[in-house]
Amino acid sequence: MPDQPNADQKPTPDPVQQTLTAYRLGDTTGWSIEPAGRSREWMDRTPRKAAYWCLPITMANQAGWVVRLPSAVTATWNGKDSPDAVKLDFPGKTNRLKGLVATNFGAGIVSFALPWVFKTTDGTGLWVRGEPNSHTPDCVPLEGIVETDWSPFPFTMNYRLVKRNSTVYFPEGMALCLLAPVTMDMFEATQPKMLNVSEDQALVEELKRHGQKRKMQSGQIKPTEDMVDSQGRTKPVLDYLKGEKTDGEQGGGKHRKAFELTPFEPAR
Repeated sequence: MPDQPNADQKPTPDPVQQTLTAYRLGDTTGWSIEPAGRSREWMDRTPRKAAYWCLPITMANQAGWVVRLPSAVTATWNGKDSPDAVKLDFPGKTNRLKGLVATNFGAGIVSFALPWVFKTTDGTGLWVRGEPNSHTPDCVPLEGIVETDWSPFPFTMNYRLVKRNSTVYFPEGMALCLLAPVTMDMFEATQPKMLNVSEDQALVEELKRHGQKRKMQSGQIKPTEDMVDSQGRTKPVLDYLKGEKTDGEQGGGKHRKAFELTPFEPAR
């Protein structure tokens, strides 16, 4: 007979299905929302493409949906704080950003109005930020957390120009922002604490093994044969990438190497 459930044991709740809905406010021709990609041009240029060995970076690259610009715009800032200190220019005959970009905050801030209202599951909001591990010269993206579970209002993505007497180019197809769902109560529900590492002897031993492997990789001590490739180069330490501890034991929990996000379906 199958084991009978313990009366005191609570059933494991099914995960809550999260939704992210984009309501079109009008013509969205040229705009797109798509799952964020893993690659970056600067990462491709690193020797042996070593930047992709850093799983936390590639995971952050993919953690949400990116909104891409339908047209280009340039913003020239004279360094003053008044709203008219930034001059906008919309190259091209049929630029789709006219009327959607403003400088009314002043202080070198350029605001892009997104042509959607976003709604999420109760208790979930959107962390709206610049594309992770990427940059646009001479400006910084301003991040915001939006309560999209109740708010009926559209929002803007904002960039602050940081170099006086400079022009910033926002090209067509640029990833204007990343939309990352976030559980709104997880910050206050998290209880931080601090311990000495000596209080966890298993962790101490794991750190020793990891440090030894790192010294082999860096050339401080001679690597073992299995850590050298056919060209005599020391292999990187990829335990984390494989979801393994230094001794080869699988780490606990669900190990992820990528996010597989669902694309938005076209509106009817």
